[in-house]
Amino acid sequence: MLRLPEGVYQAFFKRSTVYIPMLCIGAYFSNEAIDYVVDKVWTTRNKGKLFADIIAERS
Repeated sequence: MLRLPEGVYQAFFKRSTVYIPMLCIGAYFSNEAIDYVVDKVWTTRNKGKLFADIIAERS
């Protein structure tokens, strides 16, 4: 019976043909997650100061 770390190693990290695509997919999704979080924080902290907010007030 394989232990969890060894099973993960055997499934994902043993061969570079699996490791490199997993690395790229992980980088893409982590980039998207960070972008989403930063946008939400930025929008929340600058509410009322953004161009869309100012235009909405004038209409």
